[in-house]
Amino acid sequence: MAAKRSILRWFFVSIAVVAAGIVGGMCWYASYASDPIVRPLNEKLKDEPLMPKAAAGMKLRPFSFAGYDGRQVEACIAVQEGDLSSRQQRVNGSMVMQGLQPGNGYVLVCTDWDHGIVASLPWAEVLTAAGYTCVLWNPRGADQAREYCTHGLRECDDVPLLLNALDKVCGGLDKPAMILGEGFGASLALQAAPKDARIRSVVAIDAYKTLKDAVWADLEGRMNRMLCFPAFWLTNMGISAAADYTSFDVAPVDAAPSISRDVPVLLVCTERYFYAPLKDSLYIYSQLSSDEKAVWCAKTSQDAADAAERRIKMSFEKGKNGQMKEETVEVALYSGEDQLNEKLVKWVGEHVSFVPPKMLPTVDLPKVTAGFSELKTTEGRP
Repeated sequence: MAAKRSILRWFFVSIAVVAAGIVGGMCWYASYASDPIVRPLNEKLKDEPLMPKAAAGMKLRPFSFAGYDGRQVEACIAVQEGDLSSRQQRVNGSMVMQGLQPGNGYVLVCTDWDHGIVASLPWAEVLTAAGYTCVLWNPRGADQAREYCTHGLRECDDVPLLLNALDKVCGGLDKPAMILGEGFGASLALQAAPKDARIRSVVAIDAYKTLKDAVWADLEGRMNRMLCFPAFWLTNMGISAAADYTSFDVAPVDAAPSISRDVPVLLVCTERYFYAPLKDSLYIYSQLSSDEKAVWCAKTSQDAADAAERRIKMSFEKGKNGQMKEETVEVALYSGEDQLNEKLVKWVGEHVSFVPPKMLPTVDLPKVTAGFSELKTTEGRP
């Protein structure tokens, strides 16, 4: 009898140990799989300063502001100054060839979470060479204060605060403002655009439809499809445990219909990243209400050498009732970085416009002269 009890005891202990091992393994995998998502660190820039003191062909003016969570966020204003970099020289040359005039406006540039300013400098080079004033910031906050990334879900709330700070630093926003985002920044830009009417146009480069789709695409590329289901569930469990959201919550495509009709939107697919395929840009395009919207894509080996566009017929759900609609989209093609920069500078110049604040009459204090008062009304700012 004692031997039976001993065997049963060891049996249940073994089951408990195995169960604990399984639970422990699941917790480990959840943390392991979710870490690159909630902490997307740019290893190439890990040794770079968060706020560079200088940049090729530009003058940087640093400032900071309180972000959505009260933490300080580093930012800087970049303008063209000094000798042009080689990239800026090419942009200037293309503008002369196209007969384009220098631009006039602010461009908020966001590409990276943990090294936002340094990673955005190449785009700042292009746009400052075209005459624009660029505004760069570190979405992770000063001294990397924010531990976890939410892929624009919460960071987009920094944008109105950034514009408020820019207004104070510059003594008023007397020029149009637009936002350009790439990768992480594209997700942020699409989610930020509906939040502030001061954003007059949007460029989203390599945007994904939802973070859920991007995570699933990553898993499918690394493991058997049947294993993707538990792995996906565990990954979301890890995201939720660490940062209190899931991949289902981050959906730039859901923000698209809320972008105002008078705000032009350009979607660019570089064909460099598996998580941001052309089909995602097309789906976001289909959900936009903007009267001025476009999709560009890098040429591939399947395109003719002289091809300028690709016509794609697509079906998509539109509206709250989920009706299926068909549309043929003309996707403009570009070849290489220089041609993209040329086309982008031209598009920005044609699609960024300034909506001035409403002018209200101001009333001077009455002047009392010889027994009568004169009320003088002038037109101007309040």
